[in-house]
Amino acid sequence: MNIDTIYYASWENFKRDFINDIYGTAEAVLGKWLFRGQSSDTWELKTSFDRKYGSFPNKAAIERTMRDNFVELIKKSCLILNVDSYDVDTLSTVAQHYGMPTRLLDWSYSPYVAAFFAYANPAPLNETYVTVYALQRSHELWNGHLGCKIIEDLLQDNIHQKKQAGIFTLLNHTASSLEDYINSYTGADHSVPLVIMRIPKTERQKVIKDLKLMNITAETLFSGIESIAWAAESEAQMMLDIVQV
Repeated sequence: MNIDTIYYASWENFKRDFINDIYGTAEAVLGKWLFRGQSSDTWELKTSFDRKYGSFPNKAAIERTMRDNFVELIKKSCLILNVDSYDVDTLSTVAQHYGMPTRLLDWSYSPYVAAFFAYANPAPLNETYVTVYALQRSHELWNGHLGCKIIEDLLQDNIHQKKQAGIFTLLNHTASSLEDYINSYTGADHSVPLVIMRIPKTERQKVIKDLKLMNITAETLFSGIESIAWAAESEAQMMLDIVQV
């Protein structure tokens, strides 16, 4: 199964070319592709749960217990209205956005929101690029297969999901990364399910300033004191031109 990789020489090249590279001659319809940003060109598409508990022999029990605990505690808290109307997978999207490790990966309908997350934190020292992933929404891999599915239900109390135009993939396969899951596919859909786009990490100043003009900032994508704290750190990094750690 092919996973395409495209390298861009600059942020301007990315903005100019990625629509044609992803959509080709087809109309660039919102939702046809999903986007995710990571501040590294070597990290796999692994969930927070698999990064933390992937090597545990009882990881399935760990995941199940955490999910059950979260549902029980969120019901007791009364923080979500009509909590019984949502299934466990949808409630897990809230847990994901508020720090609990899950087998969900965050995606956005917006490539520019994805670019924000690629550049929001300085890139690792020994790496050259950040990564924006594009996932083909209609591919058979997550439509009708039990190994991975897309969760797009919007839980009204999940403010972060609304602000970030968020959507999720839920990996139920034994594969520890989305790349491994894709490479295990032997079905009939031969279209490209995933495109990896690399942009130089040195473009960070340009990208963050550009996205700010689009009103894509930590303050607009998050809420409360969390957004202010992240924005304060990000502004300091911009002022001091910090592009790597």
